[in-house]
Amino acid sequence: MEKLNTRLHIALLDISQWKEYPPHWKTKSREKLEAMGLVYDKNKNMINGTPSYALTDEGWKVLKSKM
Repeated sequence: MEKLNTRLHIALLDISQWKEYPPHWKTKSREKLEAMGLVYDKNKNMINGTPSYALTDEGWKVLKSKM
């Protein structure tokens, strides 16, 4: 796994603190985290669902290891 830089770590922390993390906040960082498998769109399978991001189990592990 690629090591998280400070910007990605802060974005991961931000996403973990929101129930409904919107897609237009920190777009590039969120997309990188999603590509790394640390974040996912929890409304992806909903018809007409607004994207909302949350941490995967691996994302929680990475976040807790940094604390």
